[in-house]
Amino acid sequence: MKPRGATAANCYLRFKNIITALPQNYGILAIDQLGYGKSDVTKSDRTLNHIMDETKAIVDCENLKKVILFAHSLGGLYALGYVKKYVEQVVAIIGVEPVTGTADQDADAFAEAVKQEANEISQMRAYGGIPETDLREHINPYLDKEEYDAQLKIFRETLDNSNQVNEAEHAKESVLAIKNQLIPDKILVLLFSRPARSSEYENSEFKNTNEQTRICYCGNSHFLHWTESKRVISETNHFLKQIEN
Repeated sequence: MKPRGATAANCYLRFKNIITALPQNYGILAIDQLGYGKSDVTKSDRTLNHIMDETKAIVDCENLKKVILFAHSLGGLYALGYVKKYVEQVVAIIGVEPVTGTADQDADAFAEAVKQEANEISQMRAYGGIPETDLREHINPYLDKEEYDAQLKIFRETLDNSNQVNEAEHAKESVLAIKNQLIPDKILVLLFSRPARSSEYENSEFKNTNEQTRICYCGNSHFLHWTESKRVISETNHFLKQIEN
């Protein structure tokens, strides 16, 4: 998970190539949590419960009764957290290399790495700013120049702010809170993963016995929604048709 600040990006721009290829009859919420994208930096404690309650408040504001969760990386932790608190609302989960509860042994090191990175970024800012070359590979390659520049600007302004660091400090307790939080069989699951992580996912909280649940192994990147975009879009659209049926 390096750099941690990659999650500072605007959610819509990060997944635009997927969002714009999905059926138009689905309402899509691309949520920037506090301290991310265009959302404010606040003093809110970034625990799993707080983040889930904030997400639920947005869902309720949109008057949604059923949701399909699309999770990448750390979003997997929050997808599992949402199921834990609001299981009756969740129809399905689509995950691209999502975090699982098997990562709890890494949580302390992860939080410490974030603090270290925040210090390094502060030093870079003091000496002229964060080089574009350090951020380029974490920006959606399907964006046009205007969108690319907008995402780059967001990175430079929000990378490793106090909300994100606070979130990392709660990483271990958040992961432990969802460890062994199995997905009920009534919820359909579609995962995309590198083959190297097959053992983790086959034994993770995401693996249930629903006959339509499946894991697609492809590529060799954490950003499969970019590097394997056609596969992710095709499989996701097919998955959504299964749900409709």
